[in-house]
Amino acid sequence: MPFAIEYEAEVESLGRRPFVCSKCGYEAVAVVRSRGVGESTSPLALRNRGAREKASREAARDAQRNLEVLVSLATCPACGQRDRARIASLQRAASIRAAVVALFAWLFSLFFARGAELSPVVVLFCASVLVAVLVRRESWKWTEADQRVRVLSRGELESLEHELVAARKND
Repeated sequence: MPFAIEYEAEVESLGRRPFVCSKCGYEAVAVVRSRGVGESTSPLALRNRGAREKASREAARDAQRNLEVLVSLATCPACGQRDRARIASLQRAASIRAAVVALFAWLFSLFFARGAELSPVVVLFCASVLVAVLVRRESWKWTEADQRVRVLSRGELESLEHELVAARKND
């Protein structure tokens, strides 16, 4: 019998959020394509359906949080600037998480790996792979923001709303 089953869910989400440029104050509406990841564990494989549902709920919540983050990272169509302080803040947070993982791996290699006859080099290699995965898992936010956010002018927004109303009438 397995000790536990890990579940992971990934969700894509589409939403509309207000956009306000932190540099020039330009205001508009942004259409955002976000994604979220959720994880859950089924101990002793006893609550599989519940764990799957929890992972899905967490992914949906993560996607909603990321809508806000992506809007704050988008390039302003009026001045062409991005919120560099917000990007630096996210990069700093990802770096701190990665450093904590590396520190724990180093401590693990010092205290536990030797007793288990694991080479500290192997432990540190595995930790570096984990750090790379953690950084990649966060970096999409600042590297893909402009592909995932479309800031609409007032005219584009009105045109889009008219198209949606017309499409609903045809359904």
